[in-house]
Amino acid sequence: MTRRAAAFILVAFLALGTLGAQSRETSDATGKCAVIIGVNKYDQLAALQAGVNDAEKIAAYYSGIGFRVWLLDDRQDTRMNQPGLANLQRVMDNVLSVTQGQEIKELVFFFAGHGVQIEGQNWLCFPETELSTKTGMLNVDTTLIPWIRNLGANLTMVYLDACRNELGGIRAAGVTRGLNIAGSSPAKGDRNMAVFYAAKPGSFSYEKPDGSNGFFTDTLVEIS
Repeated sequence: MTRRAAAFILVAFLALGTLGAQSRETSDATGKCAVIIGVNKYDQLAALQAGVNDAEKIAAYYSGIGFRVWLLDDRQDTRMNQPGLANLQRVMDNVLSVTQGQEIKELVFFFAGHGVQIEGQNWLCFPETELSTKTGMLNVDTTLIPWIRNLGANLTMVYLDACRNELGGIRAAGVTRGLNIAGSSPAKGDRNMAVFYAAKPGSFSYEKPDGSNGFFTDTLVEIS
């Protein structure tokens, strides 16, 4: 799929109002929340170049249009803001806590980093990932989506800039290939949730040759 065609698909879904929103209200007033994660450094997997840049670019965008943003990435100074699984659990609990009794109008979840498929299931890889034991890995369908669903947002957009290959956690870098987008239908059982993958099942997500951003993230920002 060419980058232009992929962008067209994204525009159709973003008409729902998430990336295209123009609100400049304060985050506390809008009921709009974004959880954003970027990982470059891994204990056992190859390092990436663009994961943190991707996350910070998306975080800046959503903060600028009035979302309350929780950002976990490698550049954060404090350990609690590093992109580990335990910190993500804390963030998800925090989102639920601060929004108790308030309507979440829009929720965004964004991840840029390594990803992998194991026996057809999609997993996101955090810095502590051990592929052989699935330590430090998050199952998209059985853990992430239920976490997000539990927040009860009126509209949820999930963006996963990660590979879905069966060979291990590899986010291919420096390849000038067109963008692939798959899984852009609502999550199972959720008419108000759409999940966007940067790669088709069994394939890779690609970083730009200069390492500045992933193709997927670059397109998201470009069409906003």
